[in-house]
Amino acid sequence: MISIWMLANMEGYRQISDRLHVTYSSVYRCFMRTCTALQCLSVEKIKWPTGARVNEVIEGFENLMGFPRVLGAVDGCHIQIKAPQEKYHPMSYLNRKRDYSVILQAVCDHTLRFTDIVSGWPGSVHDARVLKNSPLYEANENLFPGDTHIVGDAAHPLQRLLKSTFI
Repeated sequence: MISIWMLANMEGYRQISDRLHVTYSSVYRCFMRTCTALQCLSVEKIKWPTGARVNEVIEGFENLMGFPRVLGAVDGCHIQIKAPQEKYHPMSYLNRKRDYSVILQAVCDHTLRFTDIVSGWPGSVHDARVLKNSPLYEANENLFPGDTHIVGDAAHPLQRLLKSTFI
């Protein structure tokens, strides 16, 4: 419950400690254990399609939306945060809506299963820049066999690995 509350709200350790009547250190320890467990699971659960799974994903997108040779759909979202301390350049975390945030970029397959995630870029950074600096973009020749690609919204420029769509 502590970790879910912490992830869903913008409260700090002290506020959650007071709200749930547990010690500050217990809140911290619980949240860190949850994050560590999720990180360990992510290696197992968030995987780029390879082998026979590539054809399965391509067929899934073809049947679902009529898009040929698609390996995933990419988009970014902003995760609201408290204003960072001055030494972390808080202005770079202000997004276009004037909220402090970090960006989460995710790619999912036709079943909405995550296949790639990048997070942590400051909220002022454009989605296209996050993609261009991601491991997915850098390894595109190895991850995109033949003429396969991902689809994204208008925030992402057309490229060999990315076709834009307006869904």
